[in-house]
Amino acid sequence: MIGPPRRLPEALPAGLLLALALSTAGCASHDKQHGPDQINHVVLFVLDRPEDAAELQDDCERLLKPMPEVSYYACGPHVDVGRSTVDGDYTLGLIVSFDERGDYEAYLVDPAHVSLVEKWKPRFTKLTIHDIGNSRVD
Repeated sequence: MIGPPRRLPEALPAGLLLALALSTAGCASHDKQHGPDQINHVVLFVLDRPEDAAELQDDCERLLKPMPEVSYYACGPHVDVGRSTVDGDYTLGLIVSFDERGDYEAYLVDPAHVSLVEKWKPRFTKLTIHDIGNSRVD
């Protein structure tokens, strides 16, 4: 049974709130239970030319989504939900999740990931990366 939603502290960074919301929604739509070793790799891109966002999104989907190490994939623009506390200062957001650290490390050196980074890195104005775990805070 799902209980009432819990109120999140408004002091949390907006990017982190976005990542948590998207990764929680993704988990709810899958039968797979993610364990405490899961790593959620959240990347927020600001492009020199925002009109290139569709090309970047296509490249992410073509190169990253099919990787066997990736257990969850989401890529898209900011969603304006009318809340002033949500940070929308990015062109495109990406979340890829991994069941364990070894999968994440393999992803980082995979030729598909490396080629994506090499192609797009010169076209970023800003790149923000958050790696969020799934273990309990002691």
